[in-house]
Amino acid sequence: MEQEKTIRGRGRRRRVLIVLAACVLLGIGVVAFWPSDNEPKYNGKTLSQWLEISRSRRYDDRWPQAEDAVRHIGTNGLPWLTKRMNYDRPPWQDKTAQWKVWRILWPLYRLVYNREFESIWAMEGFRILAPTSPQVSGELARLVDGWPKRPSQRALFTVFDLGPAGLPILFNIATNRTALAPLRCAALERIESVFSSQRTYTAPNLATNDRAIVPGLVQCLDERDSDPTVRAALTNALQIIAPEVLKDF
Repeated sequence: MEQEKTIRGRGRRRRVLIVLAACVLLGIGVVAFWPSDNEPKYNGKTLSQWLEISRSRRYDDRWPQAEDAVRHIGTNGLPWLTKRMNYDRPPWQDKTAQWKVWRILWPLYRLVYNREFESIWAMEGFRILAPTSPQVSGELARLVDGWPKRPSQRALFTVFDLGPAGLPILFNIATNRTALAPLRCAALERIESVFSSQRTYTAPNLATNDRAIVPGLVQCLDERDSDPTVRAALTNALQIIAPEVLKDF
């Protein structure tokens, strides 16, 4: 009898703890999901709502409309995009992100990790706006400078997604002697990839305008005490872009 009461008592405490934990998580989620400060809108939807649609292009055929809406918002959305791109989730979320309970509490997961989702949507916003806005592309380049922090990694991946439009940013990173070697190598590898892809997919003006980066890359080969990994990445990139310049090295 006593054992049965003990088991029942433990069961009640367990249920109470589960309910309390759910309430705490719900409270955290509500705070995380609270309406964004001064988030711009267009046609009745917020910037984040349009970006979520655009990001879901495989499942939502409204993505062309969403991209157009983001372009209409334009640089008015830059403060929001920058703030969200700069988000770095707290350590406790790193530990709880893989909890199996989220499989049955998906709506709550969305609430608790809303800022994380917004940071991904911010990447989409920069991808859409950077190719036609010097102000946005400049901010994207500034964000990369924080390497290797998580916001900087997001920014760099966004630059990668720009394709040929991201070459000016990649070139500035690759030729920046104060930048960390892994960051310079990543930029050079992406430059190599962009030019390699043009053998199959032709990009407008790539063969003419963008080959202007060659002299700057060649100049980097003359760097004194240059990191060997950077030099190797430079050589690989130039082998694709302009192999004729390597005959003197």
